[in-house]
Amino acid sequence: MKLAKKILAAVLASCMAILTFAGCGSQDTSWIATDKDGDAIPVGVYLYHRLEAYTEALDLVEDKAGEAWDQEIEGKTGYEWVHDKALQAVKNYAAVEEKFEELGYTLAEEQEAYAENQATQRYNYYSGLYEANGISSDSVVAIYMNQMKSSVIFQNTYAPGGTQGLSVDELKQELEENYLRFKTIMLPRTNSDGVLLSDEELAAAEEEQADYLKRAQDGEDFDQLIIESEDNYIKDLRGDESYEPTTSDYGHDHAEENAHVSVLRKDSTDVSAELLDAVAAVDEGEFGTVEDIDYYYVFQRLDITEDEDAVVEALEAQLTSDLKADDFDKEIEDWGNNVQLTLNDKAVDYYQKRKFKEASF
Repeated sequence: MKLAKKILAAVLASCMAILTFAGCGSQDTSWIATDKDGDAIPVGVYLYHRLEAYTEALDLVEDKAGEAWDQEIEGKTGYEWVHDKALQAVKNYAAVEEKFEELGYTLAEEQEAYAENQATQRYNYYSGLYEANGISSDSVVAIYMNQMKSSVIFQNTYAPGGTQGLSVDELKQELEENYLRFKTIMLPRTNSDGVLLSDEELAAAEEEQADYLKRAQDGEDFDQLIIESEDNYIKDLRGDESYEPTTSDYGHDHAEENAHVSVLRKDSTDVSAELLDAVAAVDEGEFGTVEDIDYYYVFQRLDITEDEDAVVEALEAQLTSDLKADDFDKEIEDWGNNVQLTLNDKAVDYYQKRKFKEASF
């Protein structure tokens, strides 16, 4: 899993950077480099990104069943490619820290709390793997704090009202061209254990799908049909036809306006490609059906411009990221290539040719 990187930006660093190596006389391997002020960057930042890079390398090598270390990637050995990617991430980390300070920004308490909470969740999930490979919880927190700083720079630069802010009209254009707005009824093709239903059960679910489509096309309120399908699912799950579902069962409040409306990019991975492709293929206001490995769907495509101001306001950060994140990623890399770092050659020598250890529990 990769740490999300797509919310960042600002101004190019003005000075050419110097990358030097420190002699290994009295050094330890707890830090990977020092910045222009002599502050040490924990080696865990490098090791974290080295692990991330190796995950990426596994998708690029020819023999995907084997280790990536000795295979060629972009003209380099796996060891070299992974090290170079991790080292670039360290440079980018230092550059963001430097730029954030240069711009005079600070993190709000809630931003620090959010970053720390996300880091803690990630560390707890991968703690065995991280501990086995020298990545401390403090290093993961530092990385997430750095990511939050990147986000602050990005938003203060490109969000409406920022120093190079996009206009609301530009965000609306992105929404209209690349997003879908729709409602869905979802009928499971698997049981609560994830096992595919029997042929008889699947046939019954298909009939139910066809019935919902006909009722929707005949003019029944689609929100009420969605609620009915949710009620049936919850009752089946509990094995109690007399059970009265509550808001906590649904996971949302039916009294809220647009409780069942989804607004997603056409290439989103939050739902199946089959569903998004089917929604995109019909006209606004029309109903349709489709299935994937998990569900039978009945859907209605909605007008993307309905409640557009509210939608753009709610999705402002995502829309801004859609339009500017790639440019900003390149900008950060430019900063990283121009940042002044002194590498700890002892740490580099020790870690860049080491394979990862399995998780310890």
